[in-house]
Amino acid sequence: MIEPTRLDWVESLGGPLVLVPDSCLDRWTGALDEEDVPPEEVDDLGLAGDYSLACAVEDYLGNVPVGGGAGEALVLGDCPDTTAFLPSHGCLVRWRGADSERQILAHVDAALAGAVWLERVRWRTDGDAVLCDAATSGEETRRGAWPDGRPIASARVPLEAGEYEARTAEVSNAGRGPSFGLVVLERIGP
Repeated sequence: MIEPTRLDWVESLGGPLVLVPDSCLDRWTGALDEEDVPPEEVDDLGLAGDYSLACAVEDYLGNVPVGGGAGEALVLGDCPDTTAFLPSHGCLVRWRGADSERQILAHVDAALAGAVWLERVRWRTDGDAVLCDAATSGEETRRGAWPDGRPIASARVPLEAGEYEARTAEVSNAGRGPSFGLVVLERIGP
C-alpha cells in the first residue's frame, strides 16, 4: 500500500485537463474569447485557442500541438476528473468516486497490477511538464491566478525528456471501494 501523502490535485472548470511540457507552457493559449480571434479560427461550438483543440479530443487520451508546433500537450479527455500525479508510480490518478485520497491510494497498486488498458497514445516531452486545466493559458497557470485573483491549480510533473507511452485504465469497484482512472506515463525512447 502507498503511504498517504498530500498530492496536488488539479481540477477543471468542466473541460479536459492537459499535460503541457514546461518549456512551451507559455505558448499554451487556453480558451480565447470568440471576439478576440478571426472567425476562421473559431470552431462549431464557438470555442477558440488551444482549448478548442483539446476539447476536440473525444477519446481518453490525445495529443494536440502547442504554440504552432513548439511542443505537444497530452490531453486527458473523456471526463473532467480531478487529477493528481503520483510520482512513486509514474502515473496520474483521476478521482471519480472516493471518500478520500487515502482510499484511492490504498487501491492503486492492485489497480495497476490488474489493469485492462483502454487506450494507448504516444507523447513526447523535452522534460518536466505541467498538469493544468486546458481552459487556462500558460501565463495564467504560471501566475497561479485568474486576472480577478481567483486561484488556479496546477501540478508539476517531473519527467525525463523523451517519448512516452501514455495508457489509461478505469477502476470501478461497484460500491465496494473507490472509482478512479489511471494514466501511466512510461518512457519508451529518447
